[in-house]
Amino acid sequence: MKQSCQPAFRTTGMSALVARLFDLARPFYLHFCVQERGLRKWAVRRDSRMPYHLLYVPDSAPLTGSVNGHPVQVEPGEILWVQPFTIIDLAVPPPARNISLGICRFELADDQILRLPQDFCIGHLPEGEAMLNDLLPCHGMGAAADPLFQRAILVRIIYRSFIDAEVPGGESGLTAPLRRQLIGFMTRNITRRFSTHELAAHVGMNADYLSRQFRRSFGVAPKIFITRMRIRHASNYLLASNDDIAAVAERFGYDDIFLFSRQFRQVMGQSPRDWRTHAGSH
Repeated sequence: MKQSCQPAFRTTGMSALVARLFDLARPFYLHFCVQERGLRKWAVRRDSRMPYHLLYVPDSAPLTGSVNGHPVQVEPGEILWVQPFTIIDLAVPPPARNISLGICRFELADDQILRLPQDFCIGHLPEGEAMLNDLLPCHGMGAAADPLFQRAILVRIIYRSFIDAEVPGGESGLTAPLRRQLIGFMTRNITRRFSTHELAAHVGMNADYLSRQFRRSFGVAPKIFITRMRIRHASNYLLASNDDIAAVAERFGYDDIFLFSRQFRQVMGQSPRDWRTHAGSH
């Protein structure tokens, strides 16, 4: 049976999403967008957790498998949105012929603001919607289209495919302005240690109440979210600098390099040394 889910944001939050995508001050990277056609076999298995959003659009046959262990089946006419830091095992099962599948991988500066229940969401492409490669003719790494045009296309795909979704029952979590305020505080203070109580005081909330609302909005506790954000910033710094790993760990508030290395591997799927060697070579 197909596992269904709904986005972790209300339709009223779409304007905030549009603003983020169109805000040129926020880095946006379209890493890959292509329509795979004519294949007789297709599968992807990724055990490492990477900070990318993924969109899969099957056109010829159902896409089946799992995302972080949750069963998934996506029919033609549907779209699968997978959030960052997930373990993926997907395939177009035989005896499918002439496989046609759209794949898009992109990254936002504050992508973890877009948390999805069960780490993924299945939406419906509007009738007549063009496939990804017709909208973004980008083959391989990088993109030929204008970056602002790329953003407009992704907004259109996400907005039209998930606009009717609602947060399932109960409280809806933090408002979009509060989420932005919290993300801003965490980003500005990412190189130092701070507690949930300090985070809560910044927005004038009780720490326990903030933790509950934060989990509803982002899917994880504040401490886990902050760790993932800090490690991701550290991973970027590792590629941009020649500082040794101990110095990078200290720069991002780690007195213990072994703790830094352990958390780095948990988030990025590799040790800091392997990350610098392999990611820096691409």
